[in-house]
Amino acid sequence: MGESVDGLRVVDRFYVTGKHALGGDVRFSAAQARQITRVLRMGVGSRVLTFNGIGQEWEVEIVAASPRQVLGRVVAERSAARESPLRVVLLQGLLKGPKMDFLIQKVTEMGVAEVVLLTTRRTVAEGSGKVPRWERIAIEAAEQSGRLTLPRLTGPHPLEEYVTGPGPGAALVLWEGARVGTLGALLDQMPAPDEVKIVVGPEGGLEMDEVALLTRAGFVPVSLGPRTLRAETAAVAALAILQHRWGDLR
Repeated sequence: MGESVDGLRVVDRFYVTGKHALGGDVRFSAAQARQITRVLRMGVGSRVLTFNGIGQEWEVEIVAASPRQVLGRVVAERSAARESPLRVVLLQGLLKGPKMDFLIQKVTEMGVAEVVLLTTRRTVAEGSGKVPRWERIAIEAAEQSGRLTLPRLTGPHPLEEYVTGPGPGAALVLWEGARVGTLGALLDQMPAPDEVKIVVGPEGGLEMDEVALLTRAGFVPVSLGPRTLRAETAAVAALAILQHRWGDLR
């Protein structure tokens, strides 16, 4: 985690809202102020990176610091290519407890553009009140991984009400009973699209009629190979394959 970007550690990045001009002030939240002063032991004159989650990043010098309030000043606007050219939309069946936390963290690191939370026949997790928590986890993962944009989180939506058609790009559903073969083999036969939608079920997977519904809507069932992966592992593995073949994980 000590990787550097032009001398600044990637870990010393903070999400801030809005747009900032050269020489403008940046006010950090109370939680960020505590992290900067008490955890990172930074003070006046120290520099950090900030980003606004919509593609912009700045180098900021701290000009006032206390455990309750930190004020910075923009000294440079930065330009970096850290977002994948492939837009991946993950349609994910809700998972229980820390599994969903893990999934949101890892797919954010892997460059997912959007996560649509789904309820399915086998969903047992409750997710309606947890979206703010998962948004915070995504922010922390973006800070750590150097991303410039935040993934959009929506839902939960019932699968049968949400899935009406795949839209542009490729549309896939992970299913252990897929007959067309593995995800990797299918990608070898397809031209690279700008966007991929991929459905991953909850613990226990998707039921046959749900896979049939998705297939009728234009989603192609694929597997990840001979082993059965946990849902949270399957999503991360699928993102890795997609980013390796069509994105920026090369």
